[in-house]
Amino acid sequence: MPAGHMNSILLIFFSLSLVLHALVSQDSSTPNLPPEVISALDERFPHWRFPEVSDEIRDFLKKNVAPDARPEFIEGDFNGDGKLDCAVLIEQGAVPNESGETIGYNVYIAAFMKRNAGYKLYVMGGNEYVTLVKKGDKDYDYETGKTFTYDNDAIFTGIFEKAGTSYIFENGKFRAIITSD
Repeated sequence: MPAGHMNSILLIFFSLSLVLHALVSQDSSTPNLPPEVISALDERFPHWRFPEVSDEIRDFLKKNVAPDARPEFIEGDFNGDGKLDCAVLIEQGAVPNESGETIGYNVYIAAFMKRNAGYKLYVMGGNEYVTLVKKGDKDYDYETGKTFTYDNDAIFTGIFEKAGTSYIFENGKFRAIITSD
């Protein structure tokens, strides 16, 4: 076989393998993030990834929140400016035990507030999943012992069937409220 044909066959094989890899990598359970969000995550959290989430949590969210609910991505208007913000649950960096063995990963919520040009990033601690709390919903603050109403959409992060924290945006930052115990 002439060298030119062999190179063409190798090029075709290489191209097909890239296409196949792209198709396999497009998992329908992975959120489609805006390019600006991906760039900001890559810059602030090198080698970040979505945490593994149990099927039990995914099923619970689909049945009790929304059929398209994702445990690692939400969108809402967190500051009430009418622009669509988003929050992403990610993990990055190993947490070692005394022997240096990895026992877990650092989990963060990266909230992106939409601006006229791009987003502003806010980082908070995360748990096993995130879900959206809607403006006007009522909740209970376990620290104050009082019921309150959300003035804007908010971020909830939970440890399934155990505890949870709501992050509300006020005075230019997110404030944590223990809303599930």
